[in-house]
Amino acid sequence: MLLVAAVLLAAGANVFAQGVRIGVKAGGNLSSVNYSEKVEGLKSKPGFQLGVTADYQLAGNLLLLSGLEIVQKGWKLEVNSEYSRVKTTASPLYLQLPVHIGYKIDLGAVQLVPQAGPYIAYGLGGKASYDDEDQSDKSDYFGKENNVKRLDFGIGAGIGVEFGKIGVNLGYDLGLANIIDKKEGTESIKNASLFLNLGYKF
Repeated sequence: MLLVAAVLLAAGANVFAQGVRIGVKAGGNLSSVNYSEKVEGLKSKPGFQLGVTADYQLAGNLLLLSGLEIVQKGWKLEVNSEYSRVKTTASPLYLQLPVHIGYKIDLGAVQLVPQAGPYIAYGLGGKASYDDEDQSDKSDYFGKENNVKRLDFGIGAGIGVEFGKIGVNLGYDLGLANIIDKKEGTESIKNASLFLNLGYKF
């Protein structure tokens, strides 16, 4: 991820010369995980995202949409019964690189930009907490005790609405990587996130 960022920065002058629009964005998301087995009490968790964007016009109205973003994903698990009450919360932070193909539809005052493509992400840090009636505990989400891989990848899709330099984007990222680092067993957990952000392009 750092190598990709370095290459993008090194090629910055050439990129601007070829018509790339650089911007910034910030917003929120609702994230959860998809388990290979049914899990009772699993809930979505609100988070945030912010980053820089780079839109490159390929041909006509066809666009290559990319950038780098910090994304807080995660999930909640709440189990309430007559015997116990348990709450687990995960709040991992990722550095994410999306690479989408978009198509700009000009509607006069506004432009619609449907888009889709892959993403790759690397876990920077984050916490996991466990609370029940008797104890409370916090740990590093990517620590050895949780067996979670830092590398994540998947596909995303969404639609943007642009008003001049201002844009609003609604989309969904579906993880394809099993983030559980287990050599035995068939358990699979994959990230999923619904997001809404506001952007500005210079």
